[in-house]
Amino acid sequence: MGVGSVVFVGMIGTTTGQDDAEGASNNPEATGPECRAYELCAMEWGDDERWQNAETRATSRYGIHQYDTGSGDLVEIFDMSQPGIGTLEVESSRFADPNFRLADVHALDANTDISCIREGGYRNRRDYKIWEWLALKWLKETLQGQILFESGNDSVSVWPALDGYCLHLDGTDVFYNIKHAEVLGDTFNPRRVLNQMQKMMSVDEANRPLIFRDSVLNRQQSILLGAVKLMVGVSQARKRAKRTEGVIPVERTAM
Repeated sequence: MGVGSVVFVGMIGTTTGQDDAEGASNNPEATGPECRAYELCAMEWGDDERWQNAETRATSRYGIHQYDTGSGDLVEIFDMSQPGIGTLEVESSRFADPNFRLADVHALDANTDISCIREGGYRNRRDYKIWEWLALKWLKETLQGQILFESGNDSVSVWPALDGYCLHLDGTDVFYNIKHAEVLGDTFNPRRVLNQMQKMMSVDEANRPLIFRDSVLNRQQSILLGAVKLMVGVSQARKRAKRTEGVIPVERTAM
């Protein structure tokens, strides 16, 4: 596996492992991550066999759809029986982790009120360059804006991580990892993220899921990863340029 493949696992790649292939084979009209998302819904919220049948899926309580943000695939999950939860958007690579649970991104007892200052991801996501961390400042400002909106006293730090961003609730030992594509998602909710972090303050660190681990890159790692991402970005730009070599521009004139 090349360096680029390692860097971008979870950032722009979709899961293509054997488990996904097996899940898709059991339900050929659904992707592997969609099938795994349903399994977690059934495990955590209740089974609905209508989803497993393509002919009755539209009447199922679960709406599960995978789509591309341009920088990674998200699986969108909506439970008709729990409309107060809103729509969850989970980066598809998370479903390759057998220990991942939907409660890691949405715990019912931590989300009694999901009102937020805004819902939706990084505004300039279509202009986002994969070798940059432009959303870093935006993410911190959005989370801090949510805290101010609620007249809270917490403070959040946001740092680069290998597969996205690592958030830290200042003054505590609570961290939270969010994928790059999730920050770009249409239903990104800063209140939900803060709820998850605040809930973990009462959980012993050893008992927290991996999504709450400290994955902050130090300065040297950030510089190295940034350099690798930059090289990948330059390589992509060169490939695009090569595809247009020899093309004679056509002058457009008004008729």
